[in-house]
Amino acid sequence: SIHYAGTFPMAEEGPPLTTRPSGELRAAAHVYLADGSTFPYLPAKGMTFTLMANANRVGELLRNQLLHESQREGSS
Repeated sequence: SIHYAGTFPMAEEGPPLTTRPSGELRAAAHVYLADGSTFPYLPAKGMTFTLMANANRVGELLRNQLLHESQREGSS
């Protein structure tokens, strides 16, 4: 099977078709990527657990962001 990587690499700063460390695509607000496309390359060995851990990390960041926003709206 084919597994693509590096399509939208993760970086602190970069052009529009990269992602922030949070997984958010720079070119489109509120679009988050949590798969192998954010890694600059995939090694020959399997990365299943690394990809799962990254997806969990991005999901937790997004959940915390949404909770923070909803609490801020609730207090106004």
